[in-house]
Amino acid sequence: MAASATRFAEALDDAAFGLVYGSISVIAVLMALHQPIEHPWQVALTLFGTVAAVSLAKAFAEIYQQVLSTGRQADWSDITSMWSHCRTVLLAANGPALAFALAGLGLYSTSTGLLVAHGFALALLGSMGALIG
Repeated sequence: MAASATRFAEALDDAAFGLVYGSISVIAVLMALHQPIEHPWQVALTLFGTVAAVSLAKAFAEIYQQVLSTGRQADWSDITSMWSHCRTVLLAANGPALAFALAGLGLYSTSTGLLVAHGFALALLGSMGALIG
């Protein structure tokens, strides 16, 4: 039972970094939007693309730091290891991007999409805080 709890705690620690970092990135992008939002599909792609860029930048920085600290060239296993640590950042973009995609399909207004996207990001931050705290 203790080993299972330890594995869960380690998985949560790995995911929490990305989910928190990604949620904050999503909120920053949403804050930069100008009302009224005319192109919800563009916002969905911008959200996902921006968070993907943040994730790739984080992975690159970790690989670069490892190369500098060890003095050896990164290999494919280093790259996949760093990516597996950073990919959870993308999970935070899925809900908000979907909110704008649904607005793009006409299921609701872009204003509602913005509220749903904000709500998703804030709920994710709150749930991570509750789990960690």
